Amino acid sequence: MARVATGFGSAPFHKIDGPYTVTIKDSFVGLIDDGAGGVLSEVPWAVTGTVAPVAAEKNHQGIVSVAGTLTLGSADSLALDENGMYVAFLCRFPDATDQGITLGLTDGADNVGFEFDAGTISAVADDEEVEFDNVTVGEDEWVLLEMAATDSSVTARVTTADNEQTVQLNKSLAGTVEVVVDATSNEVEIDTFVLRHVLPNDISEYLGS
Repeated sequence: MARVATGFGSAPFHKIDGPYTVTIKDSFVGLIDDGAGGVLSEVPWAVTGTVAPVAAEKNHQGIVSVAGTLTLGSADSLALDENGMYVAFLCRFPDATDQGITLGLTDGADNVGFEFDAGTISAVADDEEVEFDNVTVGEDEWVLLEMAATDSSVTARVTTADNEQTVQLNKSLAGTVEVVVDATSNEVEIDTFVLRHVLPNDISEYLGS
C-alpha cells in the first residue's frame, strides 16, 4: 500500500496558519534601500533620521542601527483591545549614557512599552512607569524586551544574560496604535522584532456584522 504524505496536520482545516493569530516578524536580514536615504526591511517601517545595517555577528544575523525613529502601522491599522498584543525586541544600546529611548506601541500621544535611560530600563504605560530595578543593562549588551499588552494592563519582561524581571502595570492604551522605536538623538541596535495579535478562539466573535 502506498503511503500518502500529509503535510497539513489535521488537514484541511487547522489553526497553525489560520486567521486566529496575526504575526509580524522582522529579522532585519536583506535590508532594502528605500531610495530616500533610509534603509528598510521586508516589513514596511516608516523611517526618520538615520537607520542603517550593522555587520552581522555570531547568533545575530541581522542587525539594524536606529538613530532616529521607526514606526509600523498607520492610524487605523492596529488596534489594542481586550485580546491583546505580544511585542518583543531583541536589542542593545551602544552608549549607556543615552537617555529617553523608547520601544513599544504609541497612540501618537502616549506610549506603552519600554524606556532606556542612562543604563536603566523602565516599563511605561500612559503616565505610569516602573523601573526594572533587578536588571542591569550594560553597554552593547544584548537584551530581550517583551510585553503582553491589552487595552487595560501591561505585563513587561526584561531578560539579560544574567537575570530577568517581570513587572505589571495596571494601565495601558486603548484603540488604534502604531509600533514605535524612538531613538532620536540617540542610538539603539535591533536584531529581531516580533508582534503577535491573538484573536478569539471562537471564530463567531470576528465574523458577521
